[in-house]
Amino acid sequence: MRIGGRHKGLTLIEVLVAAALSGILLTLLVQILVPGLQIWRQTQAVSELEQNAMIARAKISDSLLNTTAESITVIDRADRQAISCLNNEGTENQPGYDGTTGDIFWRSMTMYSLTPSEGVLRQYRRELPAIVNEPFAYSVSELDAAINSEDGRLVASKVTSMRLLPPPVDQQIWQLQMTLEGNGPRGPIILQRELNVVPRIQTL
Repeated sequence: MRIGGRHKGLTLIEVLVAAALSGILLTLLVQILVPGLQIWRQTQAVSELEQNAMIARAKISDSLLNTTAESITVIDRADRQAISCLNNEGTENQPGYDGTTGDIFWRSMTMYSLTPSEGVLRQYRRELPAIVNEPFAYSVSELDAAINSEDGRLVASKVTSMRLLPPPVDQQIWQLQMTLEGNGPRGPIILQRELNVVPRIQTL
């Protein structure tokens, strides 16, 4: 468009002002988006730990609830933390419980092992050579040997501590303590969870 015989266009000052405004808007946008992205990543990191904790607690709790206190063995060392207990889970043809007599049939030993430096919690299951009616417990050496001789199934990752504390005298409540650790955009994340468990099978 021509006005007074001259072209109307952008001057250098207008270009500089537009660039400055664009820079300010971009800076404001980054300041808004970056914290939001960090919060989202932090939430995702915490959520991952929560999910691992939930799975681990559910697995271990299920095993401890359906056993007897006499069969529980615990290892709490720097190189390994482990739990073992009898399991009466049966099949359609071989039930683990006789509804008529009330007898319990132990068919396998369930174990959980954690190497704190690796942060990986694994589950092991060893079939007993014969059906057992009386409860018994692995010794620490037997538990170590069983874990070393088998490939466990992954239960949860990022677990750095798993301790099962026996109940005080004249009580039945076992306490499971777990610690999980991860990293988020705001630094290390430490999640601690506890669970009280009473083995359901008290007397045989």
